[in-house]
Amino acid sequence: MRPVTKTRLADASRCTTRAASRRSNSPLEGRHHRHLSDLARARIIADICAARPIDLAIIDGITSMSGGEGPWCGQVAELKPTKPGVLIVGLNAVSTDAVGTAVMGYDNPRAVRGTKPFAICDNHLLLADQAGLGTADLSQIDVRGLAIEKARYPTAEPQQPCDDA
Repeated sequence: MRPVTKTRLADASRCTTRAASRRSNSPLEGRHHRHLSDLARARIIADICAARPIDLAIIDGITSMSGGEGPWCGQVAELKPTKPGVLIVGLNAVSTDAVGTAVMGYDNPRAVRGTKPFAICDNHLLLADQAGLGTADLSQIDVRGLAIEKARYPTAEPQQPCDDA
């Protein structure tokens, strides 16, 4: 699975980067993941990262999709291929995802439930941070190369869930 930056309609977290892509190795794979609560989904992502740490996290933000995760959701959102032109690499998945989340235009990767991009779900990055898997606090992350502010490429907000994701 190639981790890419994208906004999501099917998941409440609205953004996908490296750690969230680990779902494919979990009970979250496939359509039955919708039956799990948002807290369970966030905890499973954090638990998978604890059980099988990611040694090198690479997020492909060279090309992306804004407004949703793919053409199957075109009926509920305006999907736009975008070219942020960034490649985000780190030795800690939580920190790398925090930077990826900020590059996508969300100011606080440690946001609590009720705050974008975690408006209707629990924040898997915050749970992983609290579990000691890495920091999602941007002020504690050593960002090299292009500054987050210069790399920022805000994504369009999905408006509603997609049934076919």
